[in-house]
Amino acid sequence: MKRMDHFERLGLERDPRPCPVQLEKAYLQKSKETHPDRLRGKANWSEEDESKNLQVSAAINEAYRVLSKPWERFAYLVELYEPGILERTKKLSPAFLMEAMEMGEAIEQARSDPLLKRQLATDLQERIVKIRERIADLLQDPKNAEEVGTLLHQSKYLRRSLETLQRQEDQIPL
Repeated sequence: MKRMDHFERLGLERDPRPCPVQLEKAYLQKSKETHPDRLRGKANWSEEDESKNLQVSAAINEAYRVLSKPWERFAYLVELYEPGILERTKKLSPAFLMEAMEMGEAIEQARSDPLLKRQLATDLQERIVKIRERIADLLQDPKNAEEVGTLLHQSKYLRRSLETLQRQEDQIPL
């Protein structure tokens, strides 16, 4: 028996950019259909049925959780296209790793320079948005899985750098 993926579970097409309203609507409908209170009163309802129903409900909740978050959805979708691709694309190019190291140094320098910190944050946000859009475009074709995997790993570095900058911002005494 073929295992159902998160998109199938919610009755949606595999889409890197699902409509948030449609996603939530599908989730709520599936949740309603499998809600324990709705099914419990049926004739011939058993503990086995209860257990299966709880598993289905948990799977629906997990599907919505993953698909409602773009980065998790991208990783999930690329793994559907090519299982193991994220593990195989972990090793990033020396050029990108050098850039990431330089970014870390720039963030450290920006600690005492609010203007530089804002500029770095803006630059990172713009890059992250561009990568997110590029990944969504690439995921239209399963043949792009390797490039998507690499971009997902790169985006982690950039998102962590942005989080570091934002934490520094939070730590500035008033």
